[in-house]
Amino acid sequence: MPLAKFVARLLSWRLVSRAPLMPQHLAQPGSRLWAAPKCFLAEAKEFRAREQQQRAAQDETERAERRGWARQGAAFAEWAARADPSRAALARHSARLPGIDHAIEQTAAMFHTSVSVGWSTGDSRYASGVPLVNEVGTLLAVFDPLPLSGPCPAFLVDVGVPLLFPDAERQQRFERYKSTARPDADG
Repeated sequence: MPLAKFVARLLSWRLVSRAPLMPQHLAQPGSRLWAAPKCFLAEAKEFRAREQQQRAAQDETERAERRGWARQGAAFAEWAARADPSRAALARHSARLPGIDHAIEQTAAMFHTSVSVGWSTGDSRYASGVPLVNEVGTLLAVFDPLPLSGPCPAFLVDVGVPLLFPDAERQQRFERYKSTARPDADG
């Protein structure tokens, strides 16, 4: 660009200078770029979009890590409960709750496996709900967790399994509590 044209654009604010937001191959470190303001706005928009993508990827990585830890905790709770023969009676009692047969059928259809009531029923992480597990004790769903049961809804959101309820009113009550208890959680 001829010097006269460069100065004219500079004086009319059609050309501005600043350091680049994104790494670029520049002749020297600390160099500045000269461009039209709309070019810098486009660069800033692209920079923000990349940052948002990176943040979303990091958030998903953290959610996956929390799900992994939560599922390991649930597996350990089931393993420990199965080592205690007295827990079988609680599991049998929970298997007679109204609506649980439908929840077991629904979970079996979702995961294409046999499903039963977990022996870890009564574990506080399930918010007084009933864990539904496969034949090896892997947590597949939780039936009828109750709202206002301490920090348990955080576990239920983190573990990422379906929550099943005997009726719509119980589900709505739980959802209302979950949204007030963990406004930052995106289930």
